[in-house]
Amino acid sequence: MMWLFGYALPLVVSATLLMYLCYMVAVLPAYRFMLFWFRLGGFVTVLNEPAEWKTQAPWEQASDHLALLKQRTRQFGTRTTVRMGSGVAWVKALF
Repeated sequence: MMWLFGYALPLVVSATLLMYLCYMVAVLPAYRFMLFWFRLGGFVTVLNEPAEWKTQAPWEQASDHLALLKQRTRQFGTRTTVRMGSGVAWVKALF
């Protein structure tokens, strides 16, 4: 019995989708046209900007983050030491 409806079922699904999505025939070309101009505008903007590198080298970023990690570890150690006594004072001695 399935072979009788095997070809008809996709046609029904496609017809139903086309019926509910027929407005897309008018909307999609306008959307693509607008998208093209936005992308072209972005491309032209990038070409007109001066070329410069705004990030640090990876080793500089790593050393900055390591220094920040050491600073926060020290702050955590001092705060914990104040709250808990000298139980975790060894954290300060690590750095």
